[in-house]
Amino acid sequence: MSANFNYVASNSGFGLALLALTTLMPPVMDGDTLYGITADDNLISIDTSNPGSATLINPLDTPASSIGIFGSGGSLYVYDTNNNVLRQINPANAASVATINLGLSVAPGEGDMTFSNGVGYLASTDQPDGSFNGLGTLYKFSLSSNSATVISTNIPLIDGLTLSPTGVLFGLEQGGATLDTIDTTTGAITSSLATGINTNCGGFACYSYGGLTFGQSGTLFADLTNFSNPTSDFFLINPATGAATADGTLPFDQVDGLTTIVPEPSSILLLTVSSFCCIRLRRKQE
Repeated sequence: MSANFNYVASNSGFGLALLALTTLMPPVMDGDTLYGITADDNLISIDTSNPGSATLINPLDTPASSIGIFGSGGSLYVYDTNNNVLRQINPANAASVATINLGLSVAPGEGDMTFSNGVGYLASTDQPDGSFNGLGTLYKFSLSSNSATVISTNIPLIDGLTLSPTGVLFGLEQGGATLDTIDTTTGAITSSLATGINTNCGGFACYSYGGLTFGQSGTLFADLTNFSNPTSDFFLINPATGAATADGTLPFDQVDGLTTIVPEPSSILLLTVSSFCCIRLRRKQE
């Protein structure tokens, strides 16, 4: 760091904020690190620069028949459909930390979850009463008990759900052929883009499970798999055009959720303020 930058960083609010944020932001990496959950409750770690090297962290310590996964505050969360609760797990060993009853009358069907800035969204292939009519349900929730509310009961069947870094809600429709953007207030589909992913395998659906997430780099990742394959296909998706690019395979089947763990904006702000105070205190001592 140059002497001039040291002076600016030590004597101006802008410089201090810049120095703190530069220190706190993660470095640019060749690949993102993602977490995945399988329908048979295996927590996995994925290096996106080499998806084929994905590794098992551990099976969950409680049978959950999990759908979806998201990260928040250094923890991971999966939806435990066996017990109809949101289950907080330790990302290091998949051990259960706590459960939250979101207040759903019945456990959701297949689907996915996403969460950011204190608000989460859950897509289920079932209706709120557990029935199936070919349309899905979109819920909104927080990390508080009985917080789930229904936004819509007529969304497409969704395999993957994620929020972009700017708060846009994306859904990957079942089978992977279509990437939707979804209004978070009404559940209305505001755009539908073809991914180009093949959905017909000899008269049968190619994929039964899937996940969708933005990585730390801002890249949109997806996986798709079915009951018979021992692996899951991994894709990069352009959120502006919907175009999907095959990017290898994960050595796990039935991966039905992907996520990453990034600091919440409130955490970054707190750390920035702390860094500011530390810099000012050190200067006063000098």
